[in-house]
Amino acid sequence: MKIWLSLLALLTWFGTGVSHAQQPYADQLPKEARYDQRVTMNLPAGIDLKTYIKELAGTIGLQPILENVPEQPVNRPLNDVKFRDAWNVTMALGNFQFELLEKNVVVVSSPETITRLRALNANAATLPSSSSNAAINLDFGVGRTLEEAVRAVVSIAKLQMIPVNIPSRTIDYNLKGLSLRVAWNVLLSLGDLDYYIVSNDIVTVGASSAIDLLRPKPPEVKPPPVVVAPPPPVAVKPELEVFLETQKVQFVGFVTSSAVRKAVFQTAQGIKVVEIGAEIIKDSKVTLKSFSETEAVLSLGDQSMTLKIQKP
Repeated sequence: MKIWLSLLALLTWFGTGVSHAQQPYADQLPKEARYDQRVTMNLPAGIDLKTYIKELAGTIGLQPILENVPEQPVNRPLNDVKFRDAWNVTMALGNFQFELLEKNVVVVSSPETITRLRALNANAATLPSSSSNAAINLDFGVGRTLEEAVRAVVSIAKLQMIPVNIPSRTIDYNLKGLSLRVAWNVLLSLGDLDYYIVSNDIVTVGASSAIDLLRPKPPEVKPPPVVVAPPPPVAVKPELEVFLETQKVQFVGFVTSSAVRKAVFQTAQGIKVVEIGAEIIKDSKVTLKSFSETEAVLSLGDQSMTLKIQKP
């Protein structure tokens, strides 16, 4: 069951402006008795929010890693209240999110940073090291630069690093005791860094925008060409048949006499009577090759057509 904390509760708890906390905050702590312990903190008035969160986390043995937490004053001590309530109010006060890690480490930062950390932790891909799950024993110390911390983790993974536009800033948190994989993900997310594995022993680390330029672009996937079905074949009539249709020539019958045999054709110009072997129409190549009582054979070059005879 989610516990929702209203803006009124925030204003009651802290005597300070809470312009970020305009929406209810969902309880994301595990349902364990540890987080329901009652805590008391007698802190001086006006203590900054970063120190307040560190002290609050320490009441139940959490080791906080803070990023993007402003120097905002807090003017209300805690007196015998549930840790869960105090923690949720504090997160809502600064519009923070948090992620509980191994070894009692809790990371507190902006929602965007925590979202990226969760995504990195959910992804099995990490530095190519056989000891990625082993705890690191290097104490980074407060005040070390971000690049120094990254180099230290990379060296534990037995890799060489090529830095590219790593922001020049110091860190005020310690990663001692975390596994190599989780420590690496914390540095990437809190430092807004990305990396590209050049080879099995070289990694390039830097600002996300710079690494994007180094990372090979995936090959462009072109859509397959559109296959247009060929048009259905068009039946081509023999040249002789086309000629007869365009000339509107129709064999009608034949006339025979003792002397000459003649064939009768109906054309667009009228009735034509031609002798066997003569041209049907002047200046054409169509000839009457032969005929019998029932059919006549016309020819045009090497083509021929047989027509049934209808006596006129």
